[in-house]
Amino acid sequence: MENQQTPGGATPKQLRRSLVDRRIGGVCGGIARYLDTDPVFIRVLWLGLTVAGLLGLGIGIFLGVFAYIVCWLIVPEAEEGSEPIVQGVRRLERSSTDIKLAGVCGGIASFFGVDPSAVRVLWVLLTLCTLLIGGLLIYLTAWIIMPLAATPAAAEPAPAPAPAEEGSPPPTEATASPADAVELAGDADAAAPATDSTASTTDTAAEEPRS
Repeated sequence: MENQQTPGGATPKQLRRSLVDRRIGGVCGGIARYLDTDPVFIRVLWLGLTVAGLLGLGIGIFLGVFAYIVCWLIVPEAEEGSEPIVQGVRRLERSSTDIKLAGVCGGIASFFGVDPSAVRVLWVLLTLCTLLIGGLLIYLTAWIIMPLAATPAAAEPAPAPAPAEEGSPPPTEATASPADAVELAGDADAAAPATDSTASTTDTAAEEPRS
C-alpha cells in the first residue's frame, strides 16, 4: 500500500509494529519509534498500567493484555528495511560486557553513569526488603523488557604486505643489501676486461690499413 502524502508533499509519520525493537508483537517498539523515545520506557509504562488496573479493581491485567492483543491486530507491521537502526542515542539496554547474571544492573549503571556495584547493592537491599519476591520479580521483568546491547566489534588486524611480484626490477644502490652490492661489484669487474679486449681489437683493425 502506498504511503499517503499531505498537501505539502511530506509523508506523515505512521504507526507501525516494529520489526527491530520487539519482544512479543512489536507494539511497544512501534509506539516508541513513533514517539521517538526508548522502547523500554513504553514497556515499563504499559506494564505499570496493566498491573495497576482500574483503581485496583483486579481487572488491570486483563485489560492490559486485551489492549495489547487489539493493538497487535489493528496496527500493521512495518515493512522490511523501513526502520533505520538507532545509533548515537543513549538507550536503556542490558550490558553485554558488565554481566553478573543477565546484565540488568550493568545496563542501568551505564545508562545513568554510576558504578555497577552500587546498583547491585541497592538491588539486593530492595530484594531483601521485599522478602525476595519484589526484587526477583522486578529483575526478571527487566530481563524480559530490556534488550541486550550490541557487543563491541573487535578491531581488524592490519593487512599483511603484498608479496613481491615475479620479474621485479633488480635492487638499486639505495635499496640493495651489502651482499647485493658485492655481487654487483663482481659483475662490473668481470665486464671490464671484455670492454678492454673490444677496444684493443678496434685499435688493431684501425692500424691495418695504414700498414
